[in-house]
Amino acid sequence: MRIVNQQVCNLFILFFLTFFSIFGTAKIAIASDVLLMSGGVRGQGTLQRRGNECIVITPKHVVENSDFGVFATFPDRTETEAIVLERYAEDIALLRLETQPSDGCPDRAFNENQLKAILNSAADGVLKRRDETGAASLLQVDISGYNEHRLIYIEPRSSSKSIKQGFSGSVLYINSQAVGMLINNEKSGNETGLVLRAETINASIDPFFQSVQGERTLHLSLDSTSDFLLSDLHVVASRNKFAVGQDAASTSYDMHVSSELKTLNTDTDKLAEYSTRIVVSDTLDRIVVDQTFAVSGNSFVSLETAQANAQKQLAERIRQSNLLGELL
Repeated sequence: MRIVNQQVCNLFILFFLTFFSIFGTAKIAIASDVLLMSGGVRGQGTLQRRGNECIVITPKHVVENSDFGVFATFPDRTETEAIVLERYAEDIALLRLETQPSDGCPDRAFNENQLKAILNSAADGVLKRRDETGAASLLQVDISGYNEHRLIYIEPRSSSKSIKQGFSGSVLYINSQAVGMLINNEKSGNETGLVLRAETINASIDPFFQSVQGERTLHLSLDSTSDFLLSDLHVVASRNKFAVGQDAASTSYDMHVSSELKTLNTDTDKLAEYSTRIVVSDTLDRIVVDQTFAVSGNSFVSLETAQANAQKQLAERIRQSNLLGELL
């Protein structure tokens, strides 16, 4: 009985030391991860910040059946839907979450610093994933080899353990550093896991993440009654140092402009009134600007002239407003 208790104690100490060596130092930025389900396929995802939202990095094959929906489970067991934003030639995909994690996410998920030197000296590491409950699960692995820049080969340290299909997307830590993402497993005698190295991952996804960090982008969506304001809104965007983008999914803000036009035509006067609402939302669909402009124009000549006068006043009001000033 005393021997059994000692063995249990030793196992507990080993687990504690392993966990602490990976996650117990404040100097290490730990990748936040989620459990993914897509069309019956289970996988893992890692979070990285882009602007004011957390984006999921996962192997592309995990979300091949994304038409059936992608669902993410956070460590606190809450669930949310996700949509695929980008797919890359390497086995990488990026997902946008409908609901953001309460704990946020790191600015950089995978660290390639000194990775070649680490691989030259390290013999083992830990594969981290989330299980069905959202809890973290660690697998001790041996480094069986690697090639330049692309792959690291790993094998379970214990012969009783295996690298299963649902592990795809798990993060490999070596010396407390997130150095890659599991993309596949192959069986040749002992089971070998294929880990995509941090350099390859970052080289693929960095342009997407830096597109928000390096510039402020705005997508414009105007209804037909507001089309005449397009050039004026470009001026407002430029004055506030926003670049206008064509793709709403890749811009940092989305501006919706809708107008209501009322006219009155009498024998003595022609009147046109515009009520224009401008709503700006961020990438989390949070409204950050909501302003309504009301103007009127009149004419003794024609209704068209009255409408043109109202349009001129409205454009001038918008140009002179501090419409995007709060976002500077």
